[in-house]
Amino acid sequence: MRLRALIAALALTALIAAPAAAQVFRVPADHAALIRLPGEAAAIVVGNPAIADANLYDARTIFITGKRFGRTNLIALNAQGRVLYTADLAVTGNDRGVVQVFRNNTRSSYVCAPDCQAIPTLADDAAWNTMDGG
Repeated sequence: MRLRALIAALALTALIAAPAAAQVFRVPADHAALIRLPGEAAAIVVGNPAIADANLYDARTIFITGKRFGRTNLIALNAQGRVLYTADLAVTGNDRGVVQVFRNNTRSSYVCAPDCQAIPTLADDAAWNTMDGG
């Protein structure tokens, strides 16, 4: 009986000490979003700053800026160095105002807000700028 109680106590201690499982936080490329923290952060780290950027606005607010399509992670630490918040950052494609033109097996992308401008996008035809007069 004592062994069961000891195992249960150890399991409970491990659950309390372990940080929560990482959640997925999504932000479109070229957009900003904010995260409200459950406590005061002293430091934040982004796994790949080429994909997303994070800045502390105040001790409980982080601004996330999606830079380019991809996935990385974010960790917020309190003053004692304990994990306060962790998340997978998923930077999604920015499809607001995006128009894609297909010609046979080639694709060209444009952003229209309200006038259309050609923008190179992953999977577009390599010669998209010469095809569209750009």
